[in-house]
Amino acid sequence: MGRAARAAGRRSPDRPYLPRRCPRYRASGPRPDAPATDLLAASFIWGWGTAGYGPRRLRDIRVAAGDRLEPSLQNAWDAAGKDPASPDPIAGYACLYGGYDYQDRAAPGQEPWSRLHGFGPAFFTKFLYLSTLGALILDNRLANAVHKLSQLPNQVTEEGRSLTWTPYRYAVYLHWMTQTARAAGVAPDLLELTLFQPPGSLDEETTRQTNGRYVSGPT
Repeated sequence: MGRAARAAGRRSPDRPYLPRRCPRYRASGPRPDAPATDLLAASFIWGWGTAGYGPRRLRDIRVAAGDRLEPSLQNAWDAAGKDPASPDPIAGYACLYGGYDYQDRAAPGQEPWSRLHGFGPAFFTKFLYLSTLGALILDNRLANAVHKLSQLPNQVTEEGRSLTWTPYRYAVYLHWMTQTARAAGVAPDLLELTLFQPPGSLDEETTRQTNGRYVSGPT
């Protein structure tokens, strides 16, 4: 089930959610003609359910982006799927991040990138996960879990707060997840789900992500 639904399920078993293994746009074959904004909304429903923070964040992103929202998402989608035979989640990530380097990161709305105000990695990797083969979700809970297991640097601070995950750091994360999943004989997204499962507070995770603004740090 979705991220919020998994956590909320312990509090309210009647809460609606989309299944964890819900049909994905990223399935093999041509990309559907549905707007990218539909997938954005689906990723928030899947990730947050009816929690007030999810709908509010989605509304804020839509308002801030205005008529740039659909073209920006399509641009990231196109970057990740430039070669249908070899999807590139890092290219899609860089597009939504605003470039490849933290120091020269583009401002929201600055072309040719697709960075959107309020749409950070913990949110847009859900969009990529649903749209691009090879993409995995990276949020505060997963960053902390991976750091504790591997001591992978530059993921979180000593207090567990999220650092600035550049495309390079996301690539390192994907590589570690893929290699570890292969060693365990499981799919990478099953490993991701397993690492997310330990009980914890989504409210605490949100606080660590400082309302979508990430702590500056090494890239």
